[in-house]
Formats: sequence, C-alpha cells, structure tokens
Amino acid sequence: MLLNNIHEILKFDGFNLDTMGILVGSRNSQIFFKFLSYIYDKINPYIYTSDMRDTLLNDITGERLLDVGVGTGYTTKHLSYAVGIDLSRDMLQRAKSEYKGYLVLGDASNTPFKSNSFDTIICAGSLYYFNSPEAAVRGFKRLLKRDGTILTITPNWPILGIFVHIFKKIDLQRIFQDADMRLEKIQNMRGIAYYCKARR
Repeated sequence: MLLNNIHEILKFDGFNLDTMGILVGSRNSQIFFKFLSYIYDKINPYIYTSDMRDTLLNDITGERLLDVGVGTGYTTKHLSYAVGIDLSRDMLQRAKSEYKGYLVLGDASNTPFKSNSFDTIICAGSLYYFNSPEAAVRGFKRLLKRDGTILTITPNWPILGIFVHIFKKIDLQRIFQDADMRLEKIQNMRGIAYYCKARR
C-alpha cells in the first residue's frame, strides 16, 4: 500500500511538520550545512555520481522509503513514495521545490516514525555523521518492515577520518552483524566509498 499521508507513519497524533525542530547538532555543524547547502548540488554529482546513485536506486524494494540525511534530495527527489529526513533546514528548503515525496526536519537518530514503517531505508552520505553508527543502524532496523533493507554509501578515504567516521569492510560487516542484519552486498565504489545492502 502506498503512503497516502505522512501521518500514517508518525508516532504522534497531530504531529506538525512545520514546527519540528532540529534535535541535535552543534552551532558549528549548522553553519557548515548552511554554507554547504548553497554549493551542494554543484559538487555532489562529482563525488556521488549518477552511476553510484543508480546502483543504490536499483536495490530499493517495497513501497515505503526513508532517505536519511536527504539533503537537497539528490537521491530520491523523483520518488513520490519517499520520505526524506534531515537536520538542516537550509538543505530541506532547497529540496522543497522539486521533492515529490515528504520532507521532515528532524534527527534520524531519534525519529518521529513508528516501528515497521518502511520497506527500504537509504543512508547515502549520512551514516558516518552519527555519533554511534551502530546505534543508528539498530534504530533503522526498528523502522523496517520484515525483510526490509538498509542501503548505505560511506566514504573509505582514511584522510577524511579527521572529519567523519571512516569504515573498513570489516567495520561495516560488524555494524550490520551487531544489529542482527544480514549483509547481502558490500562493494567498493570508484575506490572512494563502500556500498552496502543489508536485510532485516
């Protein structure tokens, strides 16, 4: 069944999307994402190419999709059944005009969504920003329906470790194993990132 109303998957009755605040994040990260929002759509396709995006999109299953760290909507803006969540109001403002699904301003580590709400969760470019990626994946699992999938893209350049979490294959295997998720696919993308598909 398609998602006809965002309130079908929210924990709270009467939830107001326009007033939900940013729940975590320092002032510095907010300033960073505000700046990044102006140039994001220009630089992102060079790093996260359309071929990488297509690989991820081809693995989407089911009719309810959550895009964690949706940003300006690069991955899922064309999908009417997608729900995008992001901490950055500036990113969401830029996504708003073209996004076909729903956009939620909020913290994906403490989502407003009910358990078993989604068939697929995309985390392309955001898992490595979480304080605890392990806890994030466990939280995503709770949101998944039976046999639902998590699709992640994470950088593997060690130099970026001063800014974000950098995962080796063994780290990603452990993260999904600890969450009791079955890792079906792990592949290197362009030598700069790992792509994972894991199933509940």
